[in-house]
Parts: sequence; C-alpha cells; structure tokens
Amino acid sequence: MQPVKITIDSHAKGLNADDCLQTIFFGRMSERDGKFYVVYEETSATGLEGTKTTIKWDNERIVILRHGKLEHRQEFGLGFTDNSLYKTPYMDIPVVARTKKIAITRDDDIWKLCVEYSTEIGGDAPNEISLKIVIEEENKGEH
Repeated sequence: MQPVKITIDSHAKGLNADDCLQTIFFGRMSERDGKFYVVYEETSATGLEGTKTTIKWDNERIVILRHGKLEHRQEFGLGFTDNSLYKTPYMDIPVVARTKKIAITRDDDIWKLCVEYSTEIGGDAPNEISLKIVIEEENKGEH
C-alpha cells in the first residue's frame, strides 16, 4: 500500500450554519479491480477518534466507510440518493444524502474527489455540503 497525505476541505451551509473545516490525515492507498482505496485513522480533531475511515472510488462513485467508535456508510454518485444510518454507541441517526455534483480527477499521483450534496440528518432541515478530498503521495516532490 502506498503512503498518502489526505486533505479534506468541507463547507456546510444550512439554515443557521456556514461552517468550513480543513483536516489533514496520513494513510495508505491501494487499487483493486479498477477501484481505489484510501484508509486512515480519525483523530480527536474530528471528534471521531477510534474510528477507521475508508474512502473507495472509481470513475463514477465515491463511498465513505467508517468503522470503530462510529459506524457509517455513505455513497455518492451523480443524481444518487443515499439513505443510511449513522450508528453511535447511543443511537442510530438516519441520514439522507442527495448528490448534486461529483468530479473525480487524477493528475499524476494526485487525486481530487469533489462532491456537492444536500444532506438531512435525523430529519432536520437539509444542509448543503461541498466536500473536496485531495489524495497525494506523502513524499511527492521530495526526490
């Protein structure tokens, strides 16, 4: 597995919120049967410490899987509506995500996964989310 740096920029807009967050992780990437996988451990900065996240993608879909302290599977594809459960030790929270835009690009050893979607969490009013995930070789440019 290839060591990688993962930078995630998220922007959420809702009725009472307009939040931007950037997080950086270090993990490993692999490819199997035309699908790419990145695995990393969440940190206390995200509030998900004790959870392993896997991002899986191909040319049309992105799937984010979380296992550990929290359990969640969320899938994105153009025009796709994902109904899932965000499972915590205390309760299961229903999540509906409707993908509006998705772009998956590769430039040399740098992947950019961009998704825009609306999400309803636990029946609350929808939020608009813009998510940009940049995956690059950890030692890129240090030759």
